[in-house]
Amino acid sequence: MNRFGHLVVGGFVSGLFLLLNAFLFRIAFSLIDYLLLLGVWFVYSQLPDIDQKGSHIHGLVLVALVFLGAYSFIWKSVLLGSLCIIGILFLTLVHHRTIVHTVVFGVLLSSFLGYFSLWLSVLGFVLYLSHLIADGELTIWQW
Repeated sequence: MNRFGHLVVGGFVSGLFLLLNAFLFRIAFSLIDYLLLLGVWFVYSQLPDIDQKGSHIHGLVLVALVFLGAYSFIWKSVLLGSLCIIGILFLTLVHHRTIVHTVVFGVLLSSFLGYFSLWLSVLGFVLYLSHLIADGELTIWQW
């Protein structure tokens, strides 16, 4: 499936998430929450394709890592700079539809959203899974 298809599927999943919240959980969302939801929808519905060299999300993540790396150099943050270097190396060395197209990797990447809130983390994981299911590549782990 292409980027547009994954965004449509992710938009449908995000809409269902909002409907479930409105009728079952009734969590009050602020404007910032909705903006974060849009960002999570855009990134996590495409995120399993970061290992595909020509994909849109691959380029966005590489640019973000380069800018964060430059930022870490300016502010002398060794940890952030090291993580950026590891991320860039990972993106250049990993092959398409290997470790990134697994449920375990989706859990790992969506757990970072737990820093903001649990519901964003759950939504990120569900969007990641929707991408894997749409691709027909739902596997727990592979290298």
